[in-house]
Amino acid sequence: MTFFSDSYRKAASTILVLTLLLVIVASFSMLVWSRDARSKDGAVEIVPVTTEGEFADAAAPGALNFACAPSSDALKTFFEAEGLPFDPELLREMDGAQCHIFYRPSAPGFRVDPDDFPVDGLVMNVSMLHFLAHREKTLGDTLDITRILTREIERPITFYLAIGRGHEEQRYQEALRFHYPDSIHHFEIIPVDFEGSNPWVQDYLKVGHRGNERMALIPRRIFQGVSENGELYRPALKGLMRDSVVASQLSWEGGDFQFVRLPRDPDKVAMLYGNSAKPYWGSELTQDEYAYVLTREFGADFAVDVSGVEGHVDYFFAFIPQSGIVLVSQPEVGNEDVIRDAAEKVLAEFPPVQDSTPGRDLRKLLDEGFQNHTDAFQAIIDQIRDEAETLAQRINPELEARIIQYIQRTCPESPQQCFSLEGQAMLLKNDRDLFRDWTTAAMEERSRKQLLLAYLAIMESQLHVVPSEILEHREEKKETLRELGFKVVEVPRFGSRPERDLFWPGISYVNGLLVDNKYFVPVFGLGASEDRILEDLRRQLPDSIELVLVPAQHMLLNNGGIHCTTGIVRKLPGS
Repeated sequence: MTFFSDSYRKAASTILVLTLLLVIVASFSMLVWSRDARSKDGAVEIVPVTTEGEFADAAAPGALNFACAPSSDALKTFFEAEGLPFDPELLREMDGAQCHIFYRPSAPGFRVDPDDFPVDGLVMNVSMLHFLAHREKTLGDTLDITRILTREIERPITFYLAIGRGHEEQRYQEALRFHYPDSIHHFEIIPVDFEGSNPWVQDYLKVGHRGNERMALIPRRIFQGVSENGELYRPALKGLMRDSVVASQLSWEGGDFQFVRLPRDPDKVAMLYGNSAKPYWGSELTQDEYAYVLTREFGADFAVDVSGVEGHVDYFFAFIPQSGIVLVSQPEVGNEDVIRDAAEKVLAEFPPVQDSTPGRDLRKLLDEGFQNHTDAFQAIIDQIRDEAETLAQRINPELEARIIQYIQRTCPESPQQCFSLEGQAMLLKNDRDLFRDWTTAAMEERSRKQLLLAYLAIMESQLHVVPSEILEHREEKKETLRELGFKVVEVPRFGSRPERDLFWPGISYVNGLLVDNKYFVPVFGLGASEDRILEDLRRQLPDSIELVLVPAQHMLLNNGGIHCTTGIVRKLPGS
């Protein structure tokens, strides 16, 4: 049986209703159990953890509690009866009682598969429009990433493609054959409710097992730091619901959790975690209490705190378990080759910049050199950033004329109908070339301002020293990884200044994907300086590991990489 079985054909609304009923029943059961606990043993009281505020719906009602009693011995006896671990160091005093964080996992017995289990399948969200358009141009999105993965992975695995539905089934089958010709792999399409579902599958799908049963956990809500996203991304979660998937009682972002067996103790699974989910439901908890809940939920043996370095830990490190290596990102500063390559990209790819005053000043500075010109260079970056909205604009007159002609022929009285779901189906049927060119140009145009700002951020990141406290914190976390038994291999990281609140987290080459002996590394397309960084990484890896370069500009622009885009299904132990 495959991970996503035929049960996904059931009506998603029915599954969602059943899921909500289960949550209600579980909540009611918790309340009844709490009353029983107090009535049968007055020494124990269950006190809810407060999760009010912006993310009030981040945890299921009744899921997070403190168990309180007059003595630690009474609590220990209570936890032993519940089959839950008791840690004396987690005791806190509340209203004169001894209290311990109390959490029953959403799927008792569930254990997330660690990174060293072999990959059996990959779940990826692919744009319906670009998929059906038979796009050939490389933009560095999930469609391009899947095409490279299917060509480079040398043994059959299953690709679960989450794609918006609404077109004829024949179109999807034609697209599968077009994008993955003569593939050795198996493909299953997971229908999602709308085009543009959150592409970061790693954030909302953690696959593991319970005994010999494969199953997955998805979060209660997807927030990505913004409360409104809880509603926006409901369809993404709804599309994943099926028999083998359990909805967590908690909201979280899976890219901020990594699981690995340790070289010195392979029987233990360590969970290395960040703090992205803590504001959602754990603000009242200490760091150790937060870790306790996480390890119970995901079935890890213990937790390792690697928070405060990146937004998600998969931007900070990646494991190569079979070699005992962990790739760790390290901020790169003062690299004039990086500055020059980014500046040349700005001038070559954004003609309006060339004709602007800051653009001419930038060219002059490139010709003269960078020595002792940090302030002047920063001033140019700031000027271009202020004018980015105008300088990033680009119009394709030929494509615009084709679109106008199509509208005049097809829907002159209601142009928007030409690009509704029904209109897209008609355009795909009548003029696939126009459909392809329209969808490609639309993505490129949406990304142009982001791309210009990213090049500027890359340049700016090289002009300023990283604050010592940030570097010291990173060094502490790297030492933690060494203490776990891994050899640390540093990989340059640039494009953001962690001490500033900029829109973009930058480029991290450790946000890759390991399948068997191949490490798929995201490539931004910066130029020779990036090529040298990746060649240096290749030299630091053992000969048994092959580095595969994957164009991923679009995903890197949108705050992720390859690891972020993939939900990883691993082989069951002993299978």
